[in-house]
Amino acid sequence: PIQGRAALLFRLIAATRIRPRLCYHRAPSTGDAAMTAGPARPFAFLLGLLVLLAACGSESAEPEARSIRSSFNGRTLAARSGPPFSFLVCGHVYGRPGIGRPRPATTMVEHVDRMRAANADFLMLLGDCFFAWSEEEIERLTAFLSAELPIPVFNAPGNHDLPDRADYERRFGPTWFAFDQGGCRMIVLDTEIDPWSLSGAQLDFLIAELARARRPETRPRAIFLFGHKPIWAGTRDTAVASLKSNTPTTLGVLADRAPELPTFNRDVRPLLREIAKEIPVWFFAGDVGAFEQHTLHLFMEKDDRAPALRYLAVGLGDLDRDAFLKVTVPSAGEPSVEAIEFRSGEHRDMTAYDGAYWMRRFLPEGLPEAALPFLDH
Repeated sequence: PIQGRAALLFRLIAATRIRPRLCYHRAPSTGDAAMTAGPARPFAFLLGLLVLLAACGSESAEPEARSIRSSFNGRTLAARSGPPFSFLVCGHVYGRPGIGRPRPATTMVEHVDRMRAANADFLMLLGDCFFAWSEEEIERLTAFLSAELPIPVFNAPGNHDLPDRADYERRFGPTWFAFDQGGCRMIVLDTEIDPWSLSGAQLDFLIAELARARRPETRPRAIFLFGHKPIWAGTRDTAVASLKSNTPTTLGVLADRAPELPTFNRDVRPLLREIAKEIPVWFFAGDVGAFEQHTLHLFMEKDDRAPALRYLAVGLGDLDRDAFLKVTVPSAGEPSVEAIEFRSGEHRDMTAYDGAYWMRRFLPEGLPEAALPFLDH
C-alpha cells in the first residue's frame, strides 16, 4: 500500500541524513544577476520520487470521483469510477397538453414510488417538464422532485421549457453539458436551439466529445446521449421512420425536411456509427407520448448499419401506458434497458417497441403503407 511505501521512503531519507536546505542556482532565462532558491538536488530527487509514488497509489485505489449537483432538486450525484450502476430516463413529464390539467403528469405523481423502488443513481428527464413556463409550474415540479426523489435529476430541455432561455439558464444552468458516471459518458443536448438539428457551438461541443471518446486514454465504456427531439429519426437509411408521426407541426413535416437537416446525418451519425464499432452508443429522445391515438410512447431500435448504436424514446401523456426507463450498466457485459409502467408496475421489454411494431400499430389492416405520411417511402 502507498502508506507503507511512503513510510519506507521517509526512513530512507532519514537514514541518508539528507536534510532539506536551500541552495541557489542561476536562472539562465533572466541573466546572470538573477538567482532563484530551490531545494538541494539530492533532497529534491527523493522528494520527487515520493510524490511519484503517492500519485501512483495502490492497485485498489480508485480515480478521484467528480460529483455533479442537480439544479432541479438539489441532490448531488457522487460519480462512480466504474460499474455497476443504473439510471432512470423519462420524457414529457408535464403529461397531456391542455390548459388546466394537473402538472406534472398524475401517473408520475401518484406512482413515484416505482421510481424510488428502482434504486437508481439518477433520473434524466428528456424535456417538456413544463407545459407553461410559469412560476407556479416551476415551483410545483421542483418541489415535487425535491420531496419525492432521493436521487439527483437532470434535464435535456424541450421547447416547452425554453420560451425564456435566459430564465431557464439562470434557474437550471447550461442547456447542454456532459459528465462521467461509472466509466460511461453522459452527453446532454439542447435540440431546441436549431430545431431538429444541431449547429454552431453545440455541434462543435458534440464533435469534440465524440473525438474524446475515441482516444484510448479517455474512451468510456459506453456513451449515453440525451435530447428532447428525436433528431435521429426520419432518414432513408434507418428504420425509425415511424417517429415521423411526432413532429412539432403536422404529420410528415420531418419527411419533407430530412434532406435539409445535414448536421446530424452528415456530421454526427457517421461519427456515432464509427464509435459504435468499439463501444455501445445509446441516444434517447423524449418528445413523444402526449396522445394515445397517434403518438408512440416507447421506442427502441438499432441502427441498421451499426447494431451497437441504439435509438430510444420515452414520454408521458397521463395515460395508463405511461412508463419510465431503467438503464442498468453491469460490471461485465453490455448495458440493458427496461420500461416500467407507472400505474401497473409491469416491466416491458423495450426490444418489442421497434419501428415494425409501431407501423403495425398505426397501419390499419389492408391499408397500403403509402397512406401513412410518416412512413419512409
